[in-house]
Amino acid sequence: MTRKERIQGGILFFIAAMIIAAILPRAFIQHTKALTSDRDLPTANTNPSEISKSPLPTYVYLSQVYDSVQALLVRLAAGDSTHTTVWPYQIEGLLFQLYQRGIIDVPDSLRAFSRIQLVRDGSVVKGHIDSFYLYRHAVDLVKLWFQTNTTAEKEEISRWFRALIRPNIVLDTVLSRPFLHYVHANGHKSTQVRISADDGRSPVLQDVVKEPQGWWDRLRQNTWVRLLGYVFLTLSLFLILALYIYFNFPQIYHNWRELAFILLWFVLFGYLVTVVERVPQIDIYLLPFAIVPIVVKNFYETRLAIVVHVLLILMASYLTSLGYEFTYTEILMGFIAVLTPTETRHWSSFFKLVFYVTLTGLVTHIVLSIVGSETTAKSEVQRVFSFILQGILLLLAYPLIPLVERIFGYTSSITLVDLYDLNHPLIRELSLRAPGTLQHSLQVGHLAELAAEAIGANALLVKVGALYHDIGKVKNPEYFIENQQEGNPHEAVDPLESAKKIIEHVTEGVRMAKQAGLPKIIRDFITTHHGTTLVEYFYRKALEQNPNDPTLEMAFRYPGPRPRTKEQVLLMIADSAEAASRSLDKPDAQSISNLVDSILQKKMEDEQFSESEISFRELYTAVDVIKRTLTNIYHVRLKYPGQPSENP
Repeated sequence: MTRKERIQGGILFFIAAMIIAAILPRAFIQHTKALTSDRDLPTANTNPSEISKSPLPTYVYLSQVYDSVQALLVRLAAGDSTHTTVWPYQIEGLLFQLYQRGIIDVPDSLRAFSRIQLVRDGSVVKGHIDSFYLYRHAVDLVKLWFQTNTTAEKEEISRWFRALIRPNIVLDTVLSRPFLHYVHANGHKSTQVRISADDGRSPVLQDVVKEPQGWWDRLRQNTWVRLLGYVFLTLSLFLILALYIYFNFPQIYHNWRELAFILLWFVLFGYLVTVVERVPQIDIYLLPFAIVPIVVKNFYETRLAIVVHVLLILMASYLTSLGYEFTYTEILMGFIAVLTPTETRHWSSFFKLVFYVTLTGLVTHIVLSIVGSETTAKSEVQRVFSFILQGILLLLAYPLIPLVERIFGYTSSITLVDLYDLNHPLIRELSLRAPGTLQHSLQVGHLAELAAEAIGANALLVKVGALYHDIGKVKNPEYFIENQQEGNPHEAVDPLESAKKIIEHVTEGVRMAKQAGLPKIIRDFITTHHGTTLVEYFYRKALEQNPNDPTLEMAFRYPGPRPRTKEQVLLMIADSAEAASRSLDKPDAQSISNLVDSILQKKMEDEQFSESEISFRELYTAVDVIKRTLTNIYHVRLKYPGQPSENP
């Protein structure tokens, strides 16, 4: 990997990290949200007496506040005011949304304590202050509505929004006594805060906790410090991803398209999570996070899909207001998506995969909700629908895979299935002009496929690669022994010309493959299935004629390159073994084994596997499979009485 490629990869990672840092929710940076959902406030049918068991500040929901606001709107609409009577009807929807969610007025002295419990309609709910509209945010929304929908003057707007916006969730320090005792026991000081009765608040004690003023608390509440914290979290995740890809998948790191494909998921879902967090009507469990490992697995190894998914969920977990339940559920769904042994190229298998992933998420969430004991049946029914809709969205992975192929130049199993078609124009031409080569290619594909399955390589890929690896022979089919019927044209030309005709099938095959639009991953099988080996037979003949020519060897070598992937190595061995086995007089198990071993030994001595990723263990496992398969193909049939001896 060159220095330029390392720098290019580092720049892409840095850009992606900065994009994520830029779209971090302002709510987390500013410690409050204007628009959030009630997903962090699951309700429990608990008696208010249970409040004393939890040391949290307790607030009460006052339904009479909205009743008074509604009465005011009715009077305004009836013409009790000199102002227009239209806007009270128009603003009613906004006010209903605000008061239904709740407008909370948090004393400055309690801003450091974001976790609360709320008494509402005889039930206790626990959650986060950010799950409500803060009073100042509600005021801003109503101000904006007046400025956008009316022509009222600034003074008029000020008068009306003060009349229409009042907190309906307020602190009750009587019920907050356990909380006060808890913080006092932990060394916090208390102060006195005046709460007037005409605020609509219940009569409460005046003791509330004073906001801690230590350097640590001031540091935690500093906006810029929090921003730097989120930037650090983002950069650390991307650093882990960059190091993992750099050391385990260097081909991705130095290919900007492949690297952009991986990083795009983080930018896309980072933005989606941010949007969902700001829209209360959308549940974050609607986002199909598991689509990422499904798509990534189609083009890369399982381990990369798992790492990308885990890091993506960790990033999303600090972008959301949810806790460990979200992180645990989504990571588990991703693992099921990756580890389920299904073929996404088949619709039936793909539906099963989506079903397993959705069911896993649903069951996991229900179990975690039961353990947490802070949800109601109504909220769980809504969450069930969210998981079902997420499962439907996961189905988008199927059409998304071909789209990703087009944009980033990948080849999926869906495309490979389409390419393995004997009616493909290239294969039809091969069957007409070089039928012997087609039979050879099919046989090689069978050998390589079985070998690939034995070592966990991509069996479908090597099978398709074998089908097309010799298409270049259609130009001069008579120069290849499997297509010769009458005479041998090599007898009329010198060894060098014969070698050129033989080697030409590689370059001609690449040209035809490009013209037909075959993916690069298939074209690579054409260029590597002979590597840089010698056209041995004709080289020996030429060597007899020119024994002292030092440049002779290069003229008889294939242009290469040498095979790099496991699949390319398997095709090289299967191709040589299948062709050589046809020359055996008595192809029994021993002769076939000796033949394949000699082929393997020559390839290794010629360093044809020096650039490949295959291990010795995998190599010898694959060779054993090829030996057994060839032995089964050339098995000796039983001789029946009166039948002439033969070994077909």
